[in-house]
Amino acid sequence: MIRISMAALAVAMAVAGAASAADITDDQIAALKIGATTYSEIVAQFGKPMSVETSSDGSKTITYNSSHTHVKAATFVPIVGMFAGGARGDVSTNRFEFNADGVLTKTWQSETHINCKTFGGCKSQ
Repeated sequence: MIRISMAALAVAMAVAGAASAADITDDQIAALKIGATTYSEIVAQFGKPMSVETSSDGSKTITYNSSHTHVKAATFVPIVGMFAGGARGDVSTNRFEFNADGVLTKTWQSETHINCKTFGGCKSQ
C-alpha cells in the first residue's frame, strides 16, 4: 500500500511538472516596453495565457505560470522513502496588465519554492 501511494505521488508530481508552460526569462521581460508592447505581441511571443481577466473598463490582465517539480531520489528507496522522500517544486508566475487599447501598462513576476515530504505536507523554502 505504501509503495502504491509513493508511486502515485511521484507520477502526480511528474505530470504536474510536465504540464507547465514554457519559462519566461528576465531578458524577455526586459525587452517588453511599457506603453508600447501590445497584448497581441505578448500572446504571439509567449502563447496562450493560463488566465485572462477583463475589467469593466476594458483593461485586461493575463497570467502565465511555469512549474518544475523534482522528485527526491530517496522517494524510490523502500522504507527510506517514507521518511526522506518527497519532492521540490518551483513555480514562476508572470502577469501582464493592459489598458483598454491593449497596450502593456504593468508587469509582475513572482517565484515560489516548496519542499514536500512524502508524509508531512509541504513548506516554503
